[in-house]
Amino acid sequence: MRLGDRIPLACRTHMVNSLGAIRTSSTDAFVTASGTAMQLYSPHSGTQFLKVEQHSPTFDVPENGWKDVPSLDAVATLSGDGRKLFLHLLNLDPAQSMSVRIRLDGQAVDPAGEVWQLAPDDFLAQNYFGAANVAVEHHPLSGAGAEFTQVLPPHSATTLELKVK
Repeated sequence: MRLGDRIPLACRTHMVNSLGAIRTSSTDAFVTASGTAMQLYSPHSGTQFLKVEQHSPTFDVPENGWKDVPSLDAVATLSGDGRKLFLHLLNLDPAQSMSVRIRLDGQAVDPAGEVWQLAPDDFLAQNYFGAANVAVEHHPLSGAGAEFTQVLPPHSATTLELKVK
């Protein structure tokens, strides 16, 4: 999403089996963990990107030569009709929850909203035939406003869906 201004179209190849979002057998099927992420973002994203400033602790990945990778990744989108604001938040820390202070400049929102989240217990969780270890969770959000705090579980993807006033 962050690269949407430079990458106007992205598509998933190998939708079924191989590296796909869906795995099948002759009698059964399941959605993989990456397919579940697609289920999170597809219905809960807007078409207009909004500017986001973020500040968070960082970490290094020496194996790849990466330094100062932010533990928080954030993207904001607005629905085409301007009635819904979507805040997409990733906590990349594998073990620690993160308390994120959110400040909305220029967007008045209803204090009640919705939280859509992927937060499996295990960092390496996968879905299998008969076992959905990675699933989209949904619960209400209260207390949203010009400034509020949201706690993100470790290694989670969270989308806050807010109605714009």
